[in-house]
Amino acid sequence: MALSEFLIYKSFFQGGNLMGGLVPLVLLVSAVGLAFVGGLAVACFTKLYGIVFLGEKRLKLPEPPGHEAVSSYPVLLGLATLCVWIGFAPGVVLSLVAPAISQISGIPTAQLGGELIAPLGGLTPVFALLLAMTLLILGIKVWTQKRVGVRLLETWGCGYQSVTARMQYTASGFAEELIQLGQPMLGLKLRWKPIAQVLPEPRMFKSHCFDQIEEGLWVRLNRTIGRVLMLLRWIQSGNIRHYVLYIFAALIVYLIIAFVW
Repeated sequence: MALSEFLIYKSFFQGGNLMGGLVPLVLLVSAVGLAFVGGLAVACFTKLYGIVFLGEKRLKLPEPPGHEAVSSYPVLLGLATLCVWIGFAPGVVLSLVAPAISQISGIPTAQLGGELIAPLGGLTPVFALLLAMTLLILGIKVWTQKRVGVRLLETWGCGYQSVTARMQYTASGFAEELIQLGQPMLGLKLRWKPIAQVLPEPRMFKSHCFDQIEEGLWVRLNRTIGRVLMLLRWIQSGNIRHYVLYIFAALIVYLIIAFVW
């Protein structure tokens, strides 16, 4: 993931230096947009971790969750090994796809090796340092657990006793601040009635987000096209003679276009 994003960033900045006009500005905006998407990805995984691993259980499981099957270990270790290999030797991976890139772009493979693979040598120490830090933290964790042990306790409830699942953050509450930033695009809708009495009655709060482009504009466009096409439904008469007539009329139109063209 990091290697692919690095190549995209490098292409944006290198393309801005080579091209003129408004292209550098467009590429700069694209780079900022990619950085924003990366930040949203970090927020997404933070939300996922917080909702799954923190807080009280929302459902009672019928039985304790089991461990992964032993047969899945080779697959997971193989994918992890490929990630480490790409981090330490990105040039090897790029050399495998360089012929395809050369055929599409028209740039010789040797030149691609110099422009893409050569700058990646500086990333190898970064990945090595990251891997060393990860192994160090993992070693400290294993050593501490063997020395002190593992204590299984309920999640800290900020001083509250008998914390229940209804008293913790939901997925919507966890991402509320980000949703507020993208409210024009997300179409955030809130359904609730504010408390107006000293002794309030039971209330319900509900929020829902939908994509303005996909669920709003696109659905309306789809329905409009469907209504227009329904006006032409009479063409599908089911009579084979009508369909032969359509083919004959289309051939005449094609011949007229050919003669005129």
